[in-house]
Amino acid sequence: MVEPDIDRLYDDLLAMGKAQDDLHRWKAIALGAIFSVALGFADESNRVLALAGVPFVTTYVDLLIRNHDLRIGPLLRFIAAQDGLEPRFVRYLGTSGIHTARFANIATVFSSLVANIAALVLLLLTWPSDLGRAEISVSGNYVLVALFGLGILTAAVVSELSRRWYREVRRADPERPSQTPTESG
Repeated sequence: MVEPDIDRLYDDLLAMGKAQDDLHRWKAIALGAIFSVALGFADESNRVLALAGVPFVTTYVDLLIRNHDLRIGPLLRFIAAQDGLEPRFVRYLGTSGIHTARFANIATVFSSLVANIAALVLLLLTWPSDLGRAEISVSGNYVLVALFGLGILTAAVVSELSRRWYREVRRADPERPSQTPTESG
């Protein structure tokens, strides 16, 4: 059997971590742009409509971040099962109680919750004035409120599903290949 090129796997791991950092950065930039429009740095009729992008941005970016998490987890477990300096370091991190990914997970969840709640509060505070200028019907107002509620709920659901997926990754045996959907029947 051919031994894995640990350096290459470690480089892949670092690249995925950098991609996650980039996603966090772009989430902040996108939300900053949306809120700058909503707070009055653009045409008045577009302020409220800009807020409608918040739930979509937060959900999409959070799912991409979680996708990277689920790719990183098995890679870490596989590297930890090997011999060498990097695997020893990965094993050390796993047993030391040092879990820096927790901060990234907290940032992912809370930034989505705070952004959706802030958008909802901003919508409710500007409901009478800005919504009238944006020519949104009364039913459209309720659709926007429901959209932010859905954004808040989605952030919580993605967080809970991720927790379950992480547990599955931790239970996985790095020495046993997983079955593909066609193999498992």
